[in-house]
Amino acid sequence: MPQFLTDEQGNATYAILSIEEYNHLVGMANDSEWECDQQTLQAIERGLKDAQEGNFVPHQQVMEKAKAILEKYLN
Repeated sequence: MPQFLTDEQGNATYAILSIEEYNHLVGMANDSEWECDQQTLQAIERGLKDAQEGNFVPHQQVMEKAKAILEKYLN
């Protein structure tokens, strides 16, 4: 069971894990880190090519559109 260190406001700032928990998490990350199927790799290649050609939407624009959509459905 992890333990947490907190700041003066009570916000968790660090997690303390047993070595077993740490090794388990590292193992899970390493196992899944390089597992990409062909479809995923092709999508990454298309995205990189589009970005190199200038065919992309800036992050700020995406966030503004997402915020507008969320506000529409949450209000």
